[in-house]
Amino acid sequence: MEERMAREYEEVDLYDYLRVLWRWRWLILIGVVVTTLAAIPVSYLVRKYESQGVLRFAKISLPTYKVYSAVFNDPHLFLGYLKAHRIITGNELKEVEGILRTKAELDDHIKPIYAFAEKETRAFRPKEQFIQGVQISWEGASPKMASKMVEALGLFVKDAVEQKMLEMYVTETHKELYRMVNELESKLADLKFSLSQNERKLRDLKRIAREFPQAEGTAGREVVSVEKGGHRYLPPSTQMVATQVAISEDRLNIRDTERQLKINRLKLELFQAFKGALGDEASTGGLFERLKKVRDDFFKDKDLSRDEVLIVRNEVYSDFARFEHLFRDVIRFISGPTMPGKAKPSPKMVGAIAFVLALFFFVLLAFFLEFIQRGRKREEAPQL
Repeated sequence: MEERMAREYEEVDLYDYLRVLWRWRWLILIGVVVTTLAAIPVSYLVRKYESQGVLRFAKISLPTYKVYSAVFNDPHLFLGYLKAHRIITGNELKEVEGILRTKAELDDHIKPIYAFAEKETRAFRPKEQFIQGVQISWEGASPKMASKMVEALGLFVKDAVEQKMLEMYVTETHKELYRMVNELESKLADLKFSLSQNERKLRDLKRIAREFPQAEGTAGREVVSVEKGGHRYLPPSTQMVATQVAISEDRLNIRDTERQLKINRLKLELFQAFKGALGDEASTGGLFERLKKVRDDFFKDKDLSRDEVLIVRNEVYSDFARFEHLFRDVIRFISGPTMPGKAKPSPKMVGAIAFVLALFFFVLLAFFLEFIQRGRKREEAPQL
């Protein structure tokens, strides 16, 4: 009898599997139905709405983009921006803090858009790669929340780029002006020294012409011979003419250098005032508005009839007009923020996944229970 039972348990075919499934059909059916029905309402608790938008930049190089992204990829700065501008409510801010608490960067939400295809950029050097804009995305508990956060991220990125661009404009221009002023001062000193030397030479030549009037008759005569040529004597009158020409050129270069020095000193004075505005975070308004106020106050008491003042004013106002066009017309959303209509994941998808996983689980559970029952029967068989 024991041998017959052992053969029955060893010889398992497809009919045995189907018989096991039929025996435990109610367990499998009820378990799958309950799990699937329970997963559908749960999906409404975890589903998210994703909003997207594309913020366009001016065409910037990859190294420059990395400088900008080091600012707008910081989640702590973004949270501070949300609190300062009160873009979202207190409850929404807590939700955002919970999302960003474990993140070191915002690169999951802000992705660069290259001017060239990704395959092409692999062959480029960093300075040859250009960024056209960024793709911004956010998943929120409601469509309105997701769209609002994409808009907030876009404003944050835009303000961060504007801030960094103006800081670089002020600091780099100030550094360059400081260098140019030092160079022009050195050049002016050299030109004044050259002028004094030529004036002294002219006085000496005039003295020689008075003391040695016969020197005019020795024009073109070679007085010093060397191996590969000779030095020919020039009469004092000819040398005086050449020296007077050199003096005239020195005076002209001095006037031009002094003019350039006045222009650059005036610009340096203005950009020193700009640098002071960079650290004045207590003032209201954005950095661009603060710099405009400094600019207007600087030229308010200046005499615009002076040539150097008018030149500096026109250059600076032209730079600010370019920035204003860039900040208002170029750096902006060209698509989005979208108002999502469907949530992720959808209830149908969640139900389908729950159905498959529940079916797999309860089928395995049925075979496991069948295995336990047969094991008990096998242990009870010798006693019978």
